[in-house]
Amino acid sequence: MKSELSIDALAAETIDAIRTDAAHFPPHIQSRGRSYLAEGRVGQLEVERNRISATIRGRRNYRTIWQWNGDTANPRCTCPEGPICKHAFALARAIDGARHDREGFRSRGQGAALRGQARMRLIATLLLICAAVAHAQEAYPSKSVRLIAAAAPGGNPDVLARLLAAKLGDAFGRPFVVENVPGAGGVVAAEQVARANPDGHVLMLGDSGALAINPALNSRLTYSPLRDFTLITALAAVPTVLVAPSSVPATTLQEFVALAKAKPGAMTYGSAGNGSVHHLTMAVFASRAGIDMLHVPYKGGTALVAALLAGEVQSGWSGIPNVASHIKSGRLKVFAISTARRSASLPDVPTAIEQGYADFDIATVIGLQAPAGAPREVSARLQAAVAKILREREIAERMTNLGMELMENGTEHYVRFVKEDMERYAQAVKAAGVRQE
Repeated sequence: MKSELSIDALAAETIDAIRTDAAHFPPHIQSRGRSYLAEGRVGQLEVERNRISATIRGRRNYRTIWQWNGDTANPRCTCPEGPICKHAFALARAIDGARHDREGFRSRGQGAALRGQARMRLIATLLLICAAVAHAQEAYPSKSVRLIAAAAPGGNPDVLARLLAAKLGDAFGRPFVVENVPGAGGVVAAEQVARANPDGHVLMLGDSGALAINPALNSRLTYSPLRDFTLITALAAVPTVLVAPSSVPATTLQEFVALAKAKPGAMTYGSAGNGSVHHLTMAVFASRAGIDMLHVPYKGGTALVAALLAGEVQSGWSGIPNVASHIKSGRLKVFAISTARRSASLPDVPTAIEQGYADFDIATVIGLQAPAGAPREVSARLQAAVAKILREREIAERMTNLGMELMENGTEHYVRFVKEDMERYAQAVKAAGVRQE
């Protein structure tokens, strides 16, 4: 026998339960469950013995089936997220228990079998929750995705964002639109993304500046990298190189240091902004080398390179993509690379370690982030798509030519890396005596 159930009251009770009993649900399920149910996107419920189905109204219909076998402890569902179903089932039983109390019925303990219409109402409530979740999963992305590059145009996050955007658009069937949000070493972009809706339609390509350096420099940041972001995957490690205009009278790192020592506080170095990796790298190097230089911050890596070419500053650490062509043309001279290994894109440039500065190994790592609470299935799909893109020969070769070392490694490893990166830069900031300016 098939029957139809009105869902209005059930939806209202489910929304209220999700709101008041939030501990059962991740944040994205709380908000999305309320949204889909409140908007009336869950359509007609049909009940036939131990089978219930619901149609979801959206970009396309999605049907979820709940198979009921009479065992209240072991429900089965075909919706994509089993763990959420378990939480949903527990919540649905709580809702049903409260309803029984109001109506003068009481169940006989956790294992008591629910009978007749009461059982079907319980399952229907549960199905509403699962159906809302399933629709949200199926529909991503439902619109264009904003890909925030925490850098000015031409900066490393921007370069990598533009490499990925078109490929991700093809993979997901929706545009991934790159937006440049420079400022304060990635803080401006990070604050914007941390406040965004965690539905996967706002993503960030942020680097160690936003996620590790600034937390070490500024204890009053409005965001926490581990609390306020879903860390989807690392993408690439980018070393920097110490460069100077061709007019600077030094050809080796030793000569550069000697020149700076001869003019304490007089020589200038530029960076991509206060708290940027360029700033911290020079601060650490200056501390190791025993030199005193004047810091001149700019708004992004492109502005820094322009200042170097114009002779406004006498040196600076820069990402390889921004300066490789100028090094080859002779407009800039290069003294060292910041990592322990030489770069395949500039194999003739020695490391600082090779030139007598032991353990000098600093790089910035670019990764893909979303606001905290982004759906796990969305993060997994993005991570898988990015991993596939980065394995493409054309992309891998382009990244190598730009001085980027592939670091795609998934969410679990990325979270662990960010924790280690935060500790590494906290120690570097302390050792160099750097303060946010």
